[in-house]
Amino acid sequence: MGERLTIETLATLVGGGVEPHFSPDGTQLLYRNGAENVLLSIPAGEALGKFEGSPGNWAPDTNMIAFEKNGQIFTLSTDDAGAEPRLIAKGTQPTWFPSGDRLLFEDQTPEGAALFRIGLDSQAERERLITTGPAGAMRALCPNGRRLAYVRRTPNPEVLTGLPENAKQLGVFHDLVEVRFLDLAEGLDLGSGAFPAGTEIEALWWSPDGRFLAFLVFNWCSRAFDWRYTKDTRIWDIEANEIFTPELAPGAACRRASWSPDGALLAMVTNPNGYCMFDPAGDVTFFDVSRRRVLSQSSGILATFIPIWRPDGKGVFCRTANHIEQRYVEVSVDGSVVRTLMPERHYCAGVDLSPDSRYLAASLRTFTTLCEIWLCPTDSTPPKRLTNHSTCLDHIAFPETWIHHWRTGDGLEFDGIIIEPPDRTAPDAPLLVWPASERGWNIMDLEYAVGGCLQLVAEQGFRVFIPSHRLTGLSAMGYRFDEFRPAGAGADIAAGIAALLRAVRSSGPVVALGHSYGGDILCEMLVSQADVFTAAVVSGVQPDYALLYNNEMCGNGFLRATLDGPPWKRPLEYLEASPMRGIEAVKASVLIMMGEGDTSTPSAGMFWRALHEAGKDAAFLQFKGQAHAPETPESLMAFLQIGLDWLNRKLGRGR
Repeated sequence: MGERLTIETLATLVGGGVEPHFSPDGTQLLYRNGAENVLLSIPAGEALGKFEGSPGNWAPDTNMIAFEKNGQIFTLSTDDAGAEPRLIAKGTQPTWFPSGDRLLFEDQTPEGAALFRIGLDSQAERERLITTGPAGAMRALCPNGRRLAYVRRTPNPEVLTGLPENAKQLGVFHDLVEVRFLDLAEGLDLGSGAFPAGTEIEALWWSPDGRFLAFLVFNWCSRAFDWRYTKDTRIWDIEANEIFTPELAPGAACRRASWSPDGALLAMVTNPNGYCMFDPAGDVTFFDVSRRRVLSQSSGILATFIPIWRPDGKGVFCRTANHIEQRYVEVSVDGSVVRTLMPERHYCAGVDLSPDSRYLAASLRTFTTLCEIWLCPTDSTPPKRLTNHSTCLDHIAFPETWIHHWRTGDGLEFDGIIIEPPDRTAPDAPLLVWPASERGWNIMDLEYAVGGCLQLVAEQGFRVFIPSHRLTGLSAMGYRFDEFRPAGAGADIAAGIAALLRAVRSSGPVVALGHSYGGDILCEMLVSQADVFTAAVVSGVQPDYALLYNNEMCGNGFLRATLDGPPWKRPLEYLEASPMRGIEAVKASVLIMMGEGDTSTPSAGMFWRALHEAGKDAAFLQFKGQAHAPETPESLMAFLQIGLDWLNRKLGRGR
């Protein structure tokens, strides 16, 4: 019998293999384990060496790795990974030129952040290329090394000057941005023109031949947008000096993109609901650049992250989020799914494709492991695990987990994770429900083993239920985002609870923990599904939708759509849609928690005030020094333990 999981042991269960990257010749693999970079041989998986620093960057011929450590740039020979790294220059973010004999990097100057290049010769001096403005400016080097694309930020003239540090001007962003490129041979510096205030440039992708530059334009505070954040792909034809936008389906938006090896197609992860933080997945859309039209699109695969092209250009590999499981599929350029890869019931935390497309190197973990590096052949050969970081967990007896499936009254199918208590046969074990904010959010608890914090909950005698719902996959279920209501997600979860209690023949009480939008769903359930819960803990919630409308990141967009206007034009509609409407219906004992610095949830305290004045059993707790969510392992554990103490007390089994 192994050791039971505790808060003290959980805090030590960090690390594991993440961010795998093949060498250009495919014979080696680099991955991270905490602050260390580890080098493996492929396919054997033999450890070749390790070093501390930023994620390593392969030289084009594989013979060196460039990395940053403590504001300095080093190179390391892969022929002798145990040798001392060689100091190249002061700076950050090293990138190799295609020739492999020079590095591009950033460093601070009196005028601001600047980009430099330097040769590898011991006598080489760095050459200043351009000043970009604030540190960390996004940039991308053209595959032929001739052009450098970068994002320049300039002050917004609408910003008030002379404000104290604790003052914030709403409605105006402090920078205007534009995409520029520098011709390194001719010194020509061209710009796209400044985008409107509130715009962010999220990514830059050069086509392989250097003719086109694709980039994402993300505007989440425009006065003109309707209910979505606008997030569009723009393509800059460098030769014609023309910028155009791929025409997608009405309302659709692009999240990620990558070029085919010949530069003819752009594979984009697109979402029919526009860009929405609550609906992160989508389909793969193949765009023909020369004809400026969509060639094909997959259907309902819930793709996430950047598609990885096969070297032959016949398709892409992409991560897909199928409810609880997250796996990789190969999608052909005709939009069809060719095959599914990787072991079942693993959470994928990063992947890379070998240059010959024979292998996917993946960082995978389960409910009882840390991240491990797996080598997944793209044929029918079984995957092979290359690392063994999870031996530190061998002494721990993790709770049993399984997947629960159910169907709602309107025919939708969902699944959820069940974590069993030590005595799973107890008929009166309380069921604790943790509504997800979005797919995978609650499963990845900082750097812990998957589900670690919720496994601690199970150790205290709770059967834990982590349900999916219509919020965690709207596009795949045929919903438009403007049809979403929190009550709909609550009904999905309530159906899952009822089906689960029947399946395990439980007569125990039902309680809940919910944070952020998962907590908002729980607030709605306390009103519309009032008979379900005995007690609940919510944190980071906004139960008054009129105030939620002022939250630019996740409020005014969908509320304007679902309620047909802003709250000052439709005040009754906002009240009737908010959990505040039904305070008298609440039967559960409720603890409301929020961070002292959480400006996004001003109505959390009002929710407690309304419950208190209605004579309900409620308490309000504010954390000093915290914002919207716990930011350290210690604060996360404190939040969890306080919530569990409340629930145990209300169940008559705690202090």
